[in-house]
Amino acid sequence: MGRDISEGTRRQSGLSDAEAKLLLAQDGPNVIHTEQIRTVFHIVGETLREPTFVLLLAAAGLYLVLGSLGEGLFVCAGAVVSE
Repeated sequence: MGRDISEGTRRQSGLSDAEAKLLLAQDGPNVIHTEQIRTVFHIVGETLREPTFVLLLAAAGLYLVLGSLGEGLFVCAGAVVSE
């Protein structure tokens, strides 16, 4: 919002009270919207949607079914720690 100072009068910089009230009514308060607080359920849901995590869990499942228990648990632990 520019100001025309062609009349030779010097105005103080900034908005007048009337301008500030008008802009507040039009645009709302000058606040930064923050993200909502992430709960454990949101974090777990985001993790389960990660393709790499799902691939590691599938590999761990294959190791548990077709391979050895130790290797399957090791891959499963690695998947949990990586996320």
